Amino acid sequence: MKQLFFILGALLVLSYISQSQGATCTVTNAGGGDDTNNIVTAFNNCKSNGVIIFSAGKTYHFNTPGTTLATLSGTTVSILGSIVFPASTSFSDVSYYMTFKGSNVVINGTGDLDGNGQVYWNAGKTGGPKLVKFQLTGSSSITGISIHDSPAQHVSVNGCNGCVFRNLNVYITWSRIQSGKKASNTDGFDIGSSSNVQIINTKVDNGDDEVAINGGVYNLLISGMNCSNGHGISIGSLGKSNANDIVDGVVITNTSFYNTQHSVRIKTFLVSPGNTGYAQNITYSNLSFHGNTEEPICITQKYCNNDDCGNGTVAFNLKGATFSNFSFNGMNLKYDMVSIWCVSNNNCGPWKFTGVTLPSSSVVGCYDVSGTQISGLTCQQTLSSACN
Repeated sequence: MKQLFFILGALLVLSYISQSQGATCTVTNAGGGDDTNNIVTAFNNCKSNGVIIFSAGKTYHFNTPGTTLATLSGTTVSILGSIVFPASTSFSDVSYYMTFKGSNVVINGTGDLDGNGQVYWNAGKTGGPKLVKFQLTGSSSITGISIHDSPAQHVSVNGCNGCVFRNLNVYITWSRIQSGKKASNTDGFDIGSSSNVQIINTKVDNGDDEVAINGGVYNLLISGMNCSNGHGISIGSLGKSNANDIVDGVVITNTSFYNTQHSVRIKTFLVSPGNTGYAQNITYSNLSFHGNTEEPICITQKYCNNDDCGNGTVAFNLKGATFSNFSFNGMNLKYDMVSIWCVSNNNCGPWKFTGVTLPSSSVVGCYDVSGTQISGLTCQQTLSSACN
């Protein structure tokens, strides 16, 4: 009888270990055909504590983008090969080509996600599907992979709590763009409705915001980012259509900007009386600026997206930011070095600059900024229009 109990106990332990470790699923490669069903199968079979492998040297064709994949729990996804989406504009109604959803998920590897977005850009389209969405909680991380050539925004971070993005390469393949065309709305990261997210040692080379920080973001850290050829790191636009957007706790540090239209950017629409949105606890430190740019530091409470300036009448509540230890290297400016546009001295600032020594030829342009709203720099001229 004791032997029987011992055997039963051992079987239970082995069963528990098996369940906790999960299975390993190497995604079957169709050898040039459609791999969508094989990807779905691997996610279904290894969704709990399993390992999903996209093999090195293999190209996986996700020919039905937007296909729902299983929610993962405790899963590792190793992307060592290439996941390629169709070079077609037939999927314009798809919001996201691929979505990773779950908790305690580890995504790593040296492979890539290729959105083939050039078919949209070269057709003159200014929108399209986003390449990949991460909706992950717990101790989830995304490390090492490349994400490139999205029809529109590359990486959507939405509904994440505690995610860490590290050593990613997000980029446009400029040689894919035909002469006279451009890659529009191709943000690197779009972040919204997320908390405790970190983006570490990541490169973004694109045609729009390297990072766009939207409403519902709390405790975001961006460190060691290399930004090139885009519009910089933007907080906003906030308050569009009178949204009660909140951004609370953003640290951007040890980051470099090369040939970006802007670098540091905060933009809000005018809103209606009673709007409860705000942005606060924002810190920029140890930033370096290089090359051609329009306005490295652009802050406006009166943002207009082309001709869309919204229908608001009062300022969105911008509770200021701190800026420290900036370096400026071989820059060619189009407008002011610093541009701050407040609305009637209302809900704007303070803007605190320390260790920020501007080149002698640069200008700080302000509108409706009182002496108590800015420190460390002095407004030198009155702006005639808000930076956008």
